[in-house]
Amino acid sequence: MTDLPMTRWNGKFRRVIHATCVPRRSSVRFTNLVVSARGGVIKLDPRAPGVGAITIDENEARVLRDTLIKWLG
Repeated sequence: MTDLPMTRWNGKFRRVIHATCVPRRSSVRFTNLVVSARGGVIKLDPRAPGVGAITIDENEARVLRDTLIKWLG
């Protein structure tokens, strides 16, 4: 678990994770990774200029979760 708060409204879940963004040919910047879930779709939005969001379905999210658990123990 994490100590970051999770917000919920109208069946939607959202969490903000502080991250580092390394744009091509530029210096390292900090950004917020906004992770939200709605209707079985998970959206990963880096909130960085020029970077698009990534969406994954529930099965893909489970694969990501299992991979992170293996890597992080």
